[in-house]
Amino acid sequence: MREAILAVNERIATQHAARLAITVPKGSPYRGHIVSSIRVKTGANGFEKVISIGSEAFPYAAPLEFGHRNKDGSRTPPTKFFFPLVRIMRRKYRAALIRAVRQVLRGK
Repeated sequence: MREAILAVNERIATQHAARLAITVPKGSPYRGHIVSSIRVKTGANGFEKVISIGSEAFPYAAPLEFGHRNKDGSRTPPTKFFFPLVRIMRRKYRAALIRAVRQVLRGK
């Protein structure tokens, strides 16, 4: 069962990262850099997959998702791209995980 769960986690995390690269806001002059900073990492327990954008020095997701104030005092409006995709992929992950566990339990 462990192998089935790991396979589902890897497949869905890879799909999530690929879709995230497509949904990054197009108007951003740094789009290429943002796309290249999308990472899929394995969590501490081995089952968990963590998808991150940017780095600790340049956290991109929060300022883009929620908006931010620029150096000149103007405001950049929020661009929803991360959390709507999380909601979609959560549904796909649950369905894929249930399907994989059922297949293992049925012996297929």
